[in-house]
Amino acid sequence: DRQTHTVPEDRAAQTALAAAKGLSNKIELANCHNSIGDARWYKGDHSKAIDAYRLAAGDAESAGFLVGVGIAHIGIGNVQADRHELDESIRSYLTALERLKYTEEFQQIARAYNNLGDTHRQKKCWDEALKCFAKSEENGGKGGWLNMVAWARFNSAMVLVEKGSLPEAEDLLQKSEASLAQIGDRTGLAGAKHAWGKLYAAQGKAVLMERAYSDAIEMYKALKTPFSEAECHYELGM
Repeated sequence: DRQTHTVPEDRAAQTALAAAKGLSNKIELANCHNSIGDARWYKGDHSKAIDAYRLAAGDAESAGFLVGVGIAHIGIGNVQADRHELDESIRSYLTALERLKYTEEFQQIARAYNNLGDTHRQKKCWDEALKCFAKSEENGGKGGWLNMVAWARFNSAMVLVEKGSLPEAEDLLQKSEASLAQIGDRTGLAGAKHAWGKLYAAQGKAVLMERAYSDAIEMYKALKTPFSEAECHYELGM
């Protein structure tokens, strides 16, 4: 989900930023500010992350760099989602998609749709979430991003469980997990285990449910993604 984007070291990004300022290169400035935003978001420094993303959006807009604008608004949406400011997050992802639709940056479009779908999932807007995950899978395929295709599938499976479509959810989960294992995507595999926990709970398979959630919790803990770890603890408790 929102943890898929590569996060650089803050110090390295700051060094690059100094060089970009010396060249007065707005595109590189936007790239650097986006990287700094990612690093600060990942560290949980939400206020400074949003400041960096807004600087990135401004530099990118002035340079006509639509991809940079889109990435910045995805970043802002990610921070807002982590703060559980879900309506604001949705607006940011939609702004990102508005800019990205004029590009062929299918991977970023897929990422924006996946994160938008995840936010709709948190709001329990199941049909909207499924539409977004389908768009994410479609654009991930166009961009050759197999990870995102697999993520879209297990995210769709989570929603289908909520809608009671259990056979369809299981089929998607099997396809997703097979791809993630082949790619070696540890974060994605944690998400798939989380989805299996939801499915087994809906099927009334208590032993398998507990095992899947326990695996997901340990994987999220190792990956240092506390929000997802907490979500699994809560669902397992329920």
